[in-house]
Amino acid sequence: MSPVQRIQQYGAHGTLGAIGMIVVIQSLRPGDLPTGRLLHGEIESAAKPYGNRLQVHYKTVRSADELEFLLNELEAYVTLTGRAPCLHIDCHGDANGIQLTDGSYMPWSRLKPLLANINLASKMNLLLVLACCFGGFFAAECRYLEPVPFAYIVGPGKKIFENQLYALTGGFYSELFRSWDVTKALTAGGGGREDISYFSMSAVGIFRIGLRARLKGMDRARLDVEQPLFDQYRLRFFALDRFPENADRFAITFAEVRAEAEAAAVSP
Repeated sequence: MSPVQRIQQYGAHGTLGAIGMIVVIQSLRPGDLPTGRLLHGEIESAAKPYGNRLQVHYKTVRSADELEFLLNELEAYVTLTGRAPCLHIDCHGDANGIQLTDGSYMPWSRLKPLLANINLASKMNLLLVLACCFGGFFAAECRYLEPVPFAYIVGPGKKIFENQLYALTGGFYSELFRSWDVTKALTAGGGGREDISYFSMSAVGIFRIGLRARLKGMDRARLDVEQPLFDQYRLRFFALDRFPENADRFAITFAEVRAEAEAAAVSP
């Protein structure tokens, strides 16, 4: 992988930054299939041709406190090295958060600022894979006036069994190493299986959907005053005040979202 090679976004304009490392964190229960460890072995073998250009790390944690400590360490490492990470967290979860090996619970509200800090450290290039039941629900935690906690998210859309999860993530990374295309990787992982439900979207897609819902049904007078607010939301959500060089990557305009909201308001 050349230093300038990019990974395609899915369902949005622009590109993700080139991935410089993959970090697999496993926190499962005794007796569970060690899907994170098994996946790490496959990723490590596939990454060998890339040498130090693509680092692969594997960690285990037992508690929510240990996970928080490790994510803070990852933020520091990303800041130091400038490597854009793909972070894969393999654990149990529900619609409101994740559960760790010792039974401790980390709600999305506690996880979000930790991931937002990593995303900021990587200049908004975090590819996040939440390999747990309802992992995709984390996307609903995004807020307009807060930096988005990922550049791209992949996670199951409902309860998922360990063999299905392993098939989804294994197929995803296998294709990602071949094509470096997220769309193809998702298709390889779960697109052809009706028993695998997953959610995947870029930060631009999340922003577009959220703002479209906000604008839908507003009268024209109210829409006219939303433009300055939209610009503020975009600046903060994508941290363009800190990384103005990302403006083209997160190129979404008020006119586009307004047109979508108006079309949705009149559709049957």
